[in-house]
Amino acid sequence: MSVKDLSIKTVQPIGWTAENQAIPEEHVSDLVQCACNMPTGLLSTHRDQNGHYHNVKPYKVWIPHREGELQNALNIAGSWAQNQCQDQIFSNVKTALIYIISEPDHLADSKVNQSTRKAWEGFAGVREDEVADSVIKQDWNNYAEFLTPFWEQEKTKRQKKQYNQGPPDIIPFHGFNNEHVSSIAQTVGLAMSAVSLRSRELGYYTQFFTAYRQTICWHDFYKGKFHSEYKWFPYFIQMIGTHPEGAKISQNRLKNKDMVKDTSAFINPNNNSNNDVPDYGIVDPVVKIMEPKQYRKLQETNPKKLTAITFNYFMENYGKYSSDPKKLFCDAYGGRINQPEHVFSTFMNE
Repeated sequence: MSVKDLSIKTVQPIGWTAENQAIPEEHVSDLVQCACNMPTGLLSTHRDQNGHYHNVKPYKVWIPHREGELQNALNIAGSWAQNQCQDQIFSNVKTALIYIISEPDHLADSKVNQSTRKAWEGFAGVREDEVADSVIKQDWNNYAEFLTPFWEQEKTKRQKKQYNQGPPDIIPFHGFNNEHVSSIAQTVGLAMSAVSLRSRELGYYTQFFTAYRQTICWHDFYKGKFHSEYKWFPYFIQMIGTHPEGAKISQNRLKNKDMVKDTSAFINPNNNSNNDVPDYGIVDPVVKIMEPKQYRKLQETNPKKLTAITFNYFMENYGKYSSDPKKLFCDAYGGRINQPEHVFSTFMNE
């Protein structure tokens, strides 16, 4: 299929059936290569030992199942996930890529040059790698300072056995230079798009999850695994599978497939006057395609079941530090499973 055809047939799964399978390792490597082959928007260059310069990407791709860590990663992401329009307990997920953002390795021992930082702040356009590197270094130095109060708050709640409220959702790149944030978004977006299109070409489906809001949870569990000074956060999780339980799509997506016939100078992807009911069969004849008002009620109509592994993770990391673990559990999962109080009691009895 052409890229155009793949773009029409690429949809966002809302969850995975019990028949979902892990994809072969050679295809995992294939997808990661597609991600890493995409350009970077980060203005930062590293000189290797042979004198050659290389553009630096702001992310690393972690493949957790290769370390036996997939379930832990999904438990962390899902424990305090918001009640949205997809399964965010992540049932039946077998393969996932996690985009980890961290301070670039070549900046580990560098110092912030205040004069170059002022050059960045003075105007939007940056033409020198040294200016960008200095600002990126400053952003990561400030990052640890920004997170310290949250780390201390979580530590105190556990020490006092008063973990009665979930961890805060945060934006870890709060305070980063806008150009830095933009380059991260551009570069990871290109990588994830390549993975999505290649996955569809191979016959798979991809679902993504915004992981950075739970940065505090990730740091509590993995600590300095991805950077010794905790200068890292999970950005997105991209799940790849074989059997989605359904997929979400907007009608505009299918209407826009005919845009090639539009010769106007200004194209609005959200303003298509074609009122015909889209034929979702051209996207996928097997997977049920849901429109917004359908998939937004997914959690109400199709609540998920929690596994003992996920419950044990919750109790080990949160519940045992709480004076009211049942309430804490209901706060975490209440909107995503049926009868959370009964589920809690059943697991505790077992």
